Amino acid sequence: MDTEDFDSQSKQHLNFYNGFMSFMMVSAVAIAVVLILMATFLL
Repeated sequence: MDTEDFDSQSKQHLNFYNGFMSFMMVSAVAIAVVLILMATFLL
Protein backbone atom coordinates (compact mmCIF):
# COMPACT_ATOMS: atom_id res chain seq x y z
CA MET A 1 0.00 0.00 0.00
CA ASP A 2 1.47 3.34 -1.09
CA THR A 3 1.16 5.91 1.69
CA GLU A 4 3.50 8.61 0.35
CA ASP A 5 0.68 10.95 -0.66
CA PHE A 6 -1.15 10.66 2.69
CA ASP A 7 -1.32 13.73 4.90
CA SER A 8 -0.24 13.65 8.54
CA GLN A 9 -3.73 12.88 9.86
CA SER A 10 -4.11 9.92 7.49
CA LYS A 11 -0.72 8.58 8.54
CA GLN A 12 -1.75 8.98 12.19
CA HIS A 13 -4.94 7.02 11.54
CA LEU A 14 -2.97 4.33 9.72
CA ASN A 15 -0.55 4.00 12.64
CA PHE A 16 -3.47 3.72 15.07
CA TYR A 17 -5.08 1.07 12.84
CA ASN A 18 -1.87 -0.97 12.66
CA GLY A 19 -1.42 -0.81 16.42
CA PHE A 20 -5.06 -1.74 16.99
CA MET A 21 -4.83 -4.73 14.64
CA SER A 22 -1.67 -6.03 16.32
CA PHE A 23 -3.37 -5.61 19.72
CA MET A 24 -6.40 -7.56 18.49
CA MET A 25 -4.15 -10.34 17.17
CA VAL A 26 -2.43 -10.62 20.58
CA SER A 27 -5.84 -10.62 22.28
CA ALA A 28 -7.13 -13.37 19.98
CA VAL A 29 -4.09 -15.54 20.74
CA ALA A 30 -4.54 -14.95 24.48
CA ILE A 31 -8.23 -15.91 24.29
CA ALA A 32 -7.38 -19.05 22.30
CA VAL A 33 -4.77 -20.06 24.90
CA VAL A 34 -7.24 -19.50 27.75
CA LEU A 35 -9.89 -21.60 25.99
CA ILE A 36 -7.39 -24.42 25.34
CA LEU A 37 -6.30 -24.38 28.99
CA MET A 38 -9.92 -24.43 30.17
CA ALA A 39 -10.71 -27.38 27.91
CA THR A 40 -7.59 -29.20 29.12
CA PHE A 41 -8.37 -28.78 32.81
CA LEU A 42 -12.11 -29.44 32.52
CA LEU A 43 -11.76 -32.73 30.63
